[in-house]
Amino acid sequence: MALGGGFGAGGRAPVVVVMGPSGSGKTTVGGLLAAELGVRFVDADALHPPANVAKMATGAPLDEADRGPWLEALRGELEAMVAAGRGGVLACSALRRSHRARLGVPGVAFAYLKAPPETLRRRLAERAGHFFPAALLDSQLEALEEPEGEGALTLDATRPPGELAAELARAFGAPAPRAPGGDRPEAVIFCGAQASGKSSFYAARFYDTHVRINLDMLRTRHRERLLLGACLEGGQPFVVDNTNLTPEDRARYVAPARARGFRVVGYYFASRLADCLARNAGRPPARRVPDAAVRGALGRLRLPAPAEGFDELYYVRLEADGHRVETWRDEG
Repeated sequence: MALGGGFGAGGRAPVVVVMGPSGSGKTTVGGLLAAELGVRFVDADALHPPANVAKMATGAPLDEADRGPWLEALRGELEAMVAAGRGGVLACSALRRSHRARLGVPGVAFAYLKAPPETLRRRLAERAGHFFPAALLDSQLEALEEPEGEGALTLDATRPPGELAAELARAFGAPAPRAPGGDRPEAVIFCGAQASGKSSFYAARFYDTHVRINLDMLRTRHRERLLLGACLEGGQPFVVDNTNLTPEDRARYVAPARARGFRVVGYYFASRLADCLARNAGRPPARRVPDAAVRGALGRLRLPAPAEGFDELYYVRLEADGHRVETWRDEG
């Protein structure tokens, strides 16, 4: 099964799986590569079901029964990327040949980040805020079947992440395009309580053009920093789809984006308690948040202001027929 080669031609954007054990740098390199190519980035760890995350957090390795539904979800992501023709990058361990066979959708290339065990252990010891315990590395190394003879591109993962991403970009595609409508890439910052319509607005307006940075999906600030850094480094347009309730919350993204020359655009989502509680109650059980969390968010909420560093600021109201976007005004 040939898994690499032949991408970046014929107008089709590449779809690449960046693989390797924990600590190999696949999330960092994958995010940088996606920014270089101007394509969507998916971290496979964000698609683990909660039961898998809880199991790994206790120090217990996953078995093949645990991985089955996860691998099917990842294959679905890759199939969607290929079918859409817009490209994408998936960071995934893909340790076994059988795992790669399940992910081996026609039109997908693999890149393997190879590092000595001592390098992996050192990186994991230095990493904070991640659910994967360093003690599980040995089980990953035992499971690892290197992709020899499979057509994967193998790189020395001890090299700087930026160098690795640049080499992969040369191998698989072209530099990232700038955001439509100007030379400056766009950083979009959402602000609003839970269930105010932020994620559905991203899906409707930005899915095809901007990387989504969402703490609920990424689960840790460590992963968020990696993905944000990759977008800033590569000039990749992005959306921060978090509540971002206070000026301090928003400054975490506004300041570095402005420093890198991004055009910073804010969207405030009308956040009235009754509306948010009603929409939250209508969510699937797995996506609901406690009503107390919504009330707490509204207690902390401070309206954004142009003086925070926004180049443009908009007000969004979720209505029965969709999102209505208006020029900025104070909420009455």
